Formats: sequence, structure tokens, C-alpha cells
Amino acid sequence: MRKKLLFVINNLHCGGAENSLISLLQQLDYTKYDVDLLLFQKEGFFLKNVPQEVRVIGPIEEFTYFDGSFAKAVIKAFFRLRFDIILTKFKFLSFKKIQNPAEREQRFWYYLKICLPKLKGNYDVAIGFLEKSPNYYIVDKVDAKKKMGFIRTDYEAMGMIQSIDEPYFEKLDFILANSTNAENSLKKLFPQFIPKIKTIENFFSPETLHAMAEEKIDDVKSELTLVSVGRLHPAKGYDLAIEACKIIKEKGIDIKWYIIGEGGERPELERLIQENNVMDNFILVGLKENPHPYIKMADLYVQTSRFEGKSRAIEEAKIHQKPILITNYPSASDQIQHLQNGCIVEMNGNAIAEGILHLHADNELKIKLISNLQNTLVDNQKQLKVLYDLID
Repeated sequence: MRKKLLFVINNLHCGGAENSLISLLQQLDYTKYDVDLLLFQKEGFFLKNVPQEVRVIGPIEEFTYFDGSFAKAVIKAFFRLRFDIILTKFKFLSFKKIQNPAEREQRFWYYLKICLPKLKGNYDVAIGFLEKSPNYYIVDKVDAKKKMGFIRTDYEAMGMIQSIDEPYFEKLDFILANSTNAENSLKKLFPQFIPKIKTIENFFSPETLHAMAEEKIDDVKSELTLVSVGRLHPAKGYDLAIEACKIIKEKGIDIKWYIIGEGGERPELERLIQENNVMDNFILVGLKENPHPYIKMADLYVQTSRFEGKSRAIEEAKIHQKPILITNYPSASDQIQHLQNGCIVEMNGNAIAEGILHLHADNELKIKLISNLQNTLVDNQKQLKVLYDLID
């Protein structure tokens, strides 16, 4: 008899976790498993890539009340006699003053879960594929013999609240990191759960990524074309990137630096772009469901992060065999071996600019990096075996 699996994630927009989930679903053994996928919001670029063997559940109607207009949501809830939602909606307003979005989501779940119904049915294994709400949901709202939840970032660096997660981690059978650094962070902060902390790295489909890279885009190359992929958030260090862009421009180099992503830091970044006079050079493209044509077009892929779990964007740049430069955040060496498959520089504007200029000018080094990346194999089977062992 096939085991019943449930995967839970917010949506299937173009993010690292979502991409990894689709790659996993495309490789699962459906002779062994019946698979349901629950989406809080049934939307996103990758929705069309869900294998036909997977039954998609969702959206969860209650989540729609917390997007968009406050007044429309309250009126809609009133006419449906959902006074619990109205009270929770008012509470939601008070949580907006919490600056850290991760903490805000953690704290709000206490009130949101009251509005959510339990999921119908029973499962052998339920897997929250992203930290916070998906993990909380499988603990509070799903009947399953075994429960696992992913933490896809450096927990400590994200500034999440341990006391909120501890009772949920207690109820999970396994806590899944996606990198050695993320695993070590969890073990440091939650030593009582060390036996249940495991690592399953991201899943990839190189064929899909190469096909996506063939899409035509209007943006143009320049003498030096860079791309970075990630949400507009202080963790990504785009303020450092703007400083580096200004330094490179002042050396007389025609540079275009495309930033693929969206987020709450846009107004501050737009101010810095104006202040540093790089309006024509540092381009906030916004959220693109398919960033791969930009990676293909770029001379270099650059990641200026202050911290990461295991960056999917870097792994995808490797698959596209692009010279990569990243800052020396704590987990940098998990993905890049300096001068072997990329370059690691110090976390400041000057060092980033100097590293970019050196890598761009040194053709011998670029050829070496690209050659090494060509010899790198994507091995999903190892990660699949780890997952299968935990499931079975």
C-alpha cells in the first residue's frame, strides 16, 4: 500500500523553497507514495509545473482575509458571520509595528490559527516545506503519523523567537535544515532537539532551469553586466551593492546591475540609488517569475548577503556556469570554494567592487571557474534517499 504524503507551503511563487519543492515533486516515486500538496494561496509561477500525480489542495479561504483591503475583508467576514476573522484582522493591524517580518509571522500565528479549520483526512507523513506558518499548520491542523518541518535559513540570523518555535519543534518528528550552516544554527539554539535535526539540501532540475533561461527579455547588456536574485531585504546587503556599483561607475566602466526581487526595502534602496547617482546602472527589476534569462545574460552572478541558509540562487548560478562572487557571510564556504568555483570577498562596498573588477578582468580565472562548474554534477538521488529514509 502506498503511503500518503502531504506537503504544505504558502504558494508557488518563484522562490527558492518553491522551486526546490517542484524539483522534488518531479522526482518522487509515485509507485510508493500518494501525494497531496496544500497551498495556503493557490497561485504562483510554478503551479503549472506540479506533476499530474500530485493532488493540489487549496487555497485556504481564511488566508485571503489577510491580504488586501482591511475594510473589504471586514465587510466580507461580517456578512459571512466570521466574527473570529474580524477580531483577528484587528489584531493583525497591531502586529504591523513589529519590524522583523519573521517575528511578525511567528507571533501572529497564535491568533490566525483560531480561524483556520483542521485539514480533512489522515496522512502517513506531513511535511512543512518552509519555516514558520507551514510548519505550524502541520502541527496544529493536520492529522499525520509523522510530521517534519523545514527551516531554510540561518535561524539565529533571522531573529526568530525560540520560545515560539520550541513547542512546535517538540511535536515535529524531524526538523529539516537545507545546509550544514542552518543545521549547526539549529543545534546551537535547540540542543534538546539535536537527535531530530537532519539536513536535506535543495532539489534541482538542471533541464528545467536551462529551458527557462531561453526566454527572451528586453533588458540589455553593457560592458559589465551583473545580476543578483533575492528579496529586497537588509539581509541581502543591497546597500553594499549600491556602494560597490558607484565605485565601479566612477572608474569609467559602463555597468548594469540587475536586481531580481521585491520587498519592503525598496523605498530605502531607491533613495540610496538616487543619492549615489546610479539610476541608470543599478536596476531594481522587481519580482520576476523567471529570473533565469537574466542569469544567462550576466557576466557575473553576485550575492552581497549578510547571511544566508543555503542560497538556491547561487546553486542555480552554478548550474548556469556563471562566474560567481559572494560576500563572506557565515555559510559562504558551504557553497563556494574561493577561487575554485567562485570568489568570496569581505562584506563592504570597496571589497565587493574590487572583487567584481578583478574577476571581470581576469579571463584566466573566469575560464577556470567555469570549467570547474562544468564538472559539477547535480545529485538529487542522495537527497531523495535521505528523505525516503525519514519517511519510511
